[in-house]
Amino acid sequence: MTQAEQDLQNALVTQYFSNLEFFKEHDLELYNKLNTLSMIIDEGIFKENFVLEFIKETGDFDILNLVTNSYTYGRNAQLINENFLKNCDFSKKSIFGNLVNNLYLPRDKNIEITDSKFDVLDTIIYDDMSEYANILGHCYSDDKVYKEIDKFFFFGNLLGSHLKNFQEKINFKCCFIYEPNLEIFRLSLFVTDYKSLNNKSQFIFSVMDEENIFVEKINHFITAMSIYSNYNIKYYKMINVEDTIFHKVLSELYLSNGSSYDYTKLLFDTFYSVSKHINKYKILTTKNKSADFSLTNDKPTLLIAAGPSLTKNMNWLKENQDKFILVAIGATYKKLFDNGITPDIVTTVDPKFHILDKTHFNLKDVELLKNTMVLASINTPTKILNRFNQEKLFLYEVVDNFKNNSNAYNGISIGEITLSLLLDMNVKEIYLLGTDLAFDEKTGSSHFEGYVNKRENFESEKSKVDEVLQTGNSSRKEFIQIKGNKKDKIVTNRIFALSINQYVRILHLYKKSSQNVYNLCKDGAYIEGTILKNIENIEDYKNIENKDFLFNNLEKISEFGLLKNEFKELDIKINNMKFIKKVLNEQFFKSTNSTNILKFNDKFLILLNIMFKKNDKFFLKTISNYFKFVIPYIYFSLNDKNLLNNDIEKKLAQVENVFYKQVENIIDIYEAYLLYIKKGIR
Repeated sequence: MTQAEQDLQNALVTQYFSNLEFFKEHDLELYNKLNTLSMIIDEGIFKENFVLEFIKETGDFDILNLVTNSYTYGRNAQLINENFLKNCDFSKKSIFGNLVNNLYLPRDKNIEITDSKFDVLDTIIYDDMSEYANILGHCYSDDKVYKEIDKFFFFGNLLGSHLKNFQEKINFKCCFIYEPNLEIFRLSLFVTDYKSLNNKSQFIFSVMDEENIFVEKINHFITAMSIYSNYNIKYYKMINVEDTIFHKVLSELYLSNGSSYDYTKLLFDTFYSVSKHINKYKILTTKNKSADFSLTNDKPTLLIAAGPSLTKNMNWLKENQDKFILVAIGATYKKLFDNGITPDIVTTVDPKFHILDKTHFNLKDVELLKNTMVLASINTPTKILNRFNQEKLFLYEVVDNFKNNSNAYNGISIGEITLSLLLDMNVKEIYLLGTDLAFDEKTGSSHFEGYVNKRENFESEKSKVDEVLQTGNSSRKEFIQIKGNKKDKIVTNRIFALSINQYVRILHLYKKSSQNVYNLCKDGAYIEGTILKNIENIEDYKNIENKDFLFNNLEKISEFGLLKNEFKELDIKINNMKFIKKVLNEQFFKSTNSTNILKFNDKFLILLNIMFKKNDKFFLKTISNYFKFVIPYIYFSLNDKNLLNNDIEKKLAQVENVFYKQVENIIDIYEAYLLYIKKGIR
């Protein structure tokens, strides 16, 4: 070995151990993975598939695949990296974003009162955003060139030798590295100085992670630096990745933008309902439960949802119904009664009266529930709540808890929320039936036969399902392939995929080691944290002779209306609103207009910090959701290479006037609800 070769080897080893020290401080989990891999390589337990090789002709390093005897960079890493860099620019190409489609459009105000309150609320948010769009313009052209890109996402890392040049060109503040191959990533430690890179930008690494860890890290990335910088996340594919990886990123971005349940619905539906119902009904206060409390007294419980597996197993359910506590979502109880099955508890979360009135809880069908306990969300329409047996009706809070001893339960659908409730109430053995979250391969259906569906695209889609199964590609953007319970691949869509993510989150959040959740949907989607169980292998439980304990247990963990101390806290909340409005006035009405986006940002952060200090959780949920719509759009619009400073200043002056007016309006409405609750009207 020549002196030059010895010096090079020493430099590589030094860089490797320097990186190990960096990961030991920065990402201990990744450090442990790397250390373990190195150890089993050194001990001959693991045979390497890839090695680092120095290419003398170019003076670069390459990865030699020992299995195929091929080079990742084709023996010219410099040329490959230069091409990578050339293909990356400040355009809208290869951008992840979370701005809502077709929302930010200039338009005249035009609220039309319809039968649906939600149609009106949708119009309100369009009108609010159009006030900004009339100033800033729409955001849907493809020829935009950004001044700045704050966040970058690399699919694949290889040797990481491209990172420094990308960092210098784009000047990103936060970077996500997804690398599925730990062995290849380990080789990068010899040639790339990760500590130096991280000194200039925040780096988040996902290397050979399990799915739930990958999703957690995506969320860390989304919230890193600024949650308002997710409108233009640049991505680059260093390697080919499965569509499911893209879907995970897109799903988490969708959840982060607040559009699934926006601020108008939080304010005019949820909190409006809280103000009407908080002093009128029994509210579940599960924080009051004792350590040994169990809603079902440790009896096995079936959570019955509306997927195709419900129809397939209806006979078994009819024969074995007395062996379980039956908890059914609202969409299924009519089907159950039609088959001679009586649910013990029915759950509902839908706040739309015109949907519930025509389908699940119409005046005729709801008579079936006169002896059934109902767990309803606090934002269920009053007219629907009044149709239930009031003695056996219990409300649970959503979005956030207004009562001190209650928990708030949230999800994409009633299925996840019901599982949250059961886990939080210490139900030990839960069996999921009808939680397919996928399209049936034979029929193309997503729900049981005869299901009254409010979403047309969830009805029988047999031809589209066949296309996805045969080609492996989506027939529409909505249809994707994911892992099944028994099959490697099944077909689902974006909404179901979001719901699956929520189930996984809920299991991580609520499930204790003493609890088991069994999945009986063999043709359904795989839900991490559940145990696949064949119906024929379920334990032969004894019949439950008397279920009166269910009602008694719910009574133990519920309170009627606000308590005295909770009424006193209302005065603090009302005063907080007055103070927040004072700060808003000082920053956006009395002060001079901002001349650039940095000065606007300073004002906004002063206001936001005051809101967080006052810590009214419901208000924070609402106003934070509003900010998720407004702030990224402002940043997006003014982050334009072709926009002159003088134009930015003029636009900001108008934007601040709209911002002040709309935020003040939200504060006033919220304060009015607080005053209504304070009256204690029942």
